[in-house]
Amino acid sequence: MKQYVLTFLSLLLPALVSCTNPFTTRAGQVEKPQTGEVEYLSPNEPENVIKNFILAIKNKNLNEYMNCFSPAGQERFRFEPEPFYLNEFLTRGWTLSDEEDYFDRLRASVLRLNFTWRDVDEPALRPVFISAPNDSVESDVTPYSMLVTFNIDSAKTYEGTAFFKLYHDQEMQKWHIYYWEDKALDENKADITITALKVFYNKKSL
Repeated sequence: MKQYVLTFLSLLLPALVSCTNPFTTRAGQVEKPQTGEVEYLSPNEPENVIKNFILAIKNKNLNEYMNCFSPAGQERFRFEPEPFYLNEFLTRGWTLSDEEDYFDRLRASVLRLNFTWRDVDEPALRPVFISAPNDSVESDVTPYSMLVTFNIDSAKTYEGTAFFKLYHDQEMQKWHIYYWEDKALDENKADITITALKVFYNKKSL
């Protein structure tokens, strides 16, 4: 009897060793959660706002994303879309609520977002008005690239050029983006701009 048991165990053991554990996760296929809290820069400098803008996109942080723009209730915020989509924006424009709705729907429906500048570490900023350099600045027109990972098997790169204007709110002691212009790299690439994403993800009909 003892001999039969030993024989059975000798046959069973290799099968157990070679068997894949059904309760193990697929390493590398599941996005690991971020355990550390992301630190955003104080918006006391315009450069910090641009950095926070990129960081908020990467982390899909709606509150920090919206903190980069003019506060609600102020009419200074303006988004200038890629010209190919201009007619779709003319009827009702683009408000802060539209911006918030777009990004909220985008971040909730994709796996990852990654925004980068294509040719520089960050766009250069200069005064909009020479007479008031501390109140308003504008960026260079800078090519961008944003990788949108929809799911584990699907990703798409959106690209174009971005141009920002920022102002310093003296009362709040914060800088904000009040103007954002988006353009395609060429006329055949309008459908892969951030404007195209905004049109698709905004729940309201433009």
